[in-house]
Amino acid sequence: HDRAMAQEVLEAVSETPSSDSDLQRFSKHWPLSSRALERWCFMARRLRSGLRGRPDGAATVIFGVPAETLKTLKADVEAEGCPGVSSFEVLVSYIGLRLLRLGRHGRRTLLTKEYRSALDTEKPGAGLGHLFANAVTHGLSFGLPEVDGKELMPLAEACRSVRSAVDAVTMGYVRWQSSQDHFKGLPNFFGGLCCNTWGRALADLSFVETYGIGMRSVDERASNMAFPLDSAYMQIFPLASGSHRVLLTMPVSDITALLKDLPQESFELPHVSEVRTHAFRVPLPGPLLDKLSPSVETHHNVVRLACIGDSMTACGYPKYLQALFDRSELKVQVRNFGVAGATAQK
Repeated sequence: HDRAMAQEVLEAVSETPSSDSDLQRFSKHWPLSSRALERWCFMARRLRSGLRGRPDGAATVIFGVPAETLKTLKADVEAEGCPGVSSFEVLVSYIGLRLLRLGRHGRRTLLTKEYRSALDTEKPGAGLGHLFANAVTHGLSFGLPEVDGKELMPLAEACRSVRSAVDAVTMGYVRWQSSQDHFKGLPNFFGGLCCNTWGRALADLSFVETYGIGMRSVDERASNMAFPLDSAYMQIFPLASGSHRVLLTMPVSDITALLKDLPQESFELPHVSEVRTHAFRVPLPGPLLDKLSPSVETHHNVVRLACIGDSMTACGYPKYLQALFDRSELKVQVRNFGVAGATAQK
């Protein structure tokens, strides 16, 4: 299909919203922040990594979702008054809510590359609804419902949020979002879930498309998104059998917690040897590291020296010994346990 035609369709649309209500609707799905917030988020991530005092990183796993599991999840959602839910909607909602229950704080969820239907609507009959890959790229975000204090997972409510966000996409939105300052939109990623999809149609097997994912692209997502933005990055791959494969990249601790939390009888979970790790380290100067937050390793590397004896110890050499160690920048802590008038015996 013609990518040049897709670009022409996009550029023919005004990048300025036609009304205040359109601008409000667009901003709801792509809230913008100041560049100062974006810079602070990156600095905070750097500090947190450095203060840990050990290599920090992300991990990537691929696990299977059987067709029977999807059927059960869809039935649960439809029983709560949300009919016709797609596999994509239910998987994004289910994984996102699981991560929130496990302690992730970012409720913001970002979807990317959901544009084909908007292109097809703008120029019907041109086949742009089946366009391959990234001729026109945009993102939209929405908030998952709260899970704190709720006994049951609000899966139907989350599915409605996904559907509402995707249905809000028009070429006007795509054009407006593509013209915004990229850095002002980065807070939509921080600490949340990002799902790269080829669309609901693909997730429900309405058409077939060939694609591949290389390890280099997985490593790039880990270094550019999961690590600096503390985000979880997910891709959903439908199979001809009706089952789905989920590729997920996020911080190692979150991956570990999720794999333990997902029910083994409902998901095809990987062996630990199949987890691909991505290690990073953002060091800070030693003196700054020690002052701000000494790591566990730092505490373990301190030698503690106990001085016992009589008045010669209690009133004498330990403080001079400590001074010698300090001048040599040796991590030694001298403790004085001397007691005047006492005699040490074996």
